[in-house]
Amino acid sequence: MHKKRPARLSLLRPVEIEDDVWAALNAAKRGQTCRLQAMIQRDRRLAIAEYWYTQPLHFAVREGRDATVAMLLAHGADSTWVRYGHEDLVVVARDRGHERVARRLEADRLRHNVGRAGPIHAAARAGNLSAVCAALDSDPLSIDLGDDEGSTALHYAVEGGHRALARLLIERGAPVDAVQRGSTHDWYRPRNRRPLDVALRKGDRQTVRLLLKGGAEYTLDAAVFLGDASSARRLCRSVDQRARCGAQALTFATQAGDEALVRLLLKGGVQPTQPAQDAPRGAALWHAAAKGHLRIAEMLLAHGADPEAWIESSGAPLHQAKDEALKALLYRHGARPKSAADFVLEDNIDAVAALADCDPQGTAASGCGTVYTFVVAFDKGAMLDVLLAHDVPVPPVVNSCRSYLWRRPEMTRRLLEAGMDPNLPNWQWTTPLHELAQTNPMGVRKGRMSTDQRRERALRKARMDLFLEFGADLEAVDEEYRSTPLGWAARSGQEDAVRLLLARGADPNGGEDWARPLLWAERRGHRSVARRLRKAGAR
Repeated sequence: MHKKRPARLSLLRPVEIEDDVWAALNAAKRGQTCRLQAMIQRDRRLAIAEYWYTQPLHFAVREGRDATVAMLLAHGADSTWVRYGHEDLVVVARDRGHERVARRLEADRLRHNVGRAGPIHAAARAGNLSAVCAALDSDPLSIDLGDDEGSTALHYAVEGGHRALARLLIERGAPVDAVQRGSTHDWYRPRNRRPLDVALRKGDRQTVRLLLKGGAEYTLDAAVFLGDASSARRLCRSVDQRARCGAQALTFATQAGDEALVRLLLKGGVQPTQPAQDAPRGAALWHAAAKGHLRIAEMLLAHGADPEAWIESSGAPLHQAKDEALKALLYRHGARPKSAADFVLEDNIDAVAALADCDPQGTAASGCGTVYTFVVAFDKGAMLDVLLAHDVPVPPVVNSCRSYLWRRPEMTRRLLEAGMDPNLPNWQWTTPLHELAQTNPMGVRKGRMSTDQRRERALRKARMDLFLEFGADLEAVDEEYRSTPLGWAARSGQEDAVRLLLARGADPNGGEDWARPLLWAERRGHRSVARRLRKAGAR
């Protein structure tokens, strides 16, 4: 018998989260403005600290903590930041009736040149030079304007590789160092990008030189990218340059295998543990391992590089190291041996069995969320037999790679039979039924479906039925949306899931008052879902 959820929800603390980050997220959620401000004054990084793509600002907005939102924005939080796979913060505020917070966010965006997309943005994105000229003739000031991401026309020209258009915009006075705030559409984009940053990440040397010639700031990472050692040496003396550009510069030098530039940067004070995009403990060592640059890896480690520094969704340096000398070097500096999940992927069943025998709990927690995510996702039936025979449990809370656990219903059934919680929560009390209810199988829309789409929809139904067979709670309410699985299905417009859940007895008025299924369907414009819910008695 699984314990019933508490009526008042709270975040479930993940094992791996840092104490100060956890405290910051909870202080923002509770509106403890003075406490959070004191924490940020001790460590300014906490204003934008994240766990699972979620910053303190998100919780403050979600709970309508206007004073906390104002304080976080004043300390550098980004009003355009979006949680991976979730709505814009203004939408989050208005869904919950926090109009004052929504207006504060919109005002902050205007101060940072984040406005509305206009004709010039669409034309620049498409690389349409004549349309850009027409837009500029109609509204010359639009050359300076950012769209809802804060991207200017020059950002889009550079990103699309439209060099002639970029040259035209620079000649017409486009701001070459305009900063793009946030990422409202593509969550994976770095934040606070200048056009030069875009060109550098694309590896576009000609555009980099074009922007620099047009007056863009010559930064440390640009100097390293261009192999300009004398400028890199000069710029390295600047604390500001090292802080802003050091991590990317070190990554560029490492990827190029340029030992002299790596040595110059390290001696100049660039720290190999400086956070980089998707790499909170630095990315250079990971790239040295991936490229097989043994001598550079030795230099980085000698200057304090973390041998366990992960890159998001890409593992640690040890996962990238191909030759034995590099692996031995990493082990000597404290890299931990590969986990059970690594051995699952390598089909090393003997190692998996040995680890499961001596440490079932540690084996369960290895990998992405749990060792079982890889076992199910990659159809490792023999591994599943071994792990279950050694009583390796599914952890009580799984955050990462959760959906892998129900990718193959026959294996999911075995896990449920072995004791996996049918209401297996993540840190915000989202259950498998919530996630399955909102999933859109292979882009299914109204109209004729392909054979693959019909198969995928049938598979979604089989997965939902399986969890319900083992006691999944139809009325479970999550922490983020305060909704039942039916509410999640209605919010996402998944009419077949709405129909299934209603047929299984779901309450059409479940969830908190503001988050009832019918309200979600109406807010999101899912008319047919709303009609079905009304027929079922929703209000």
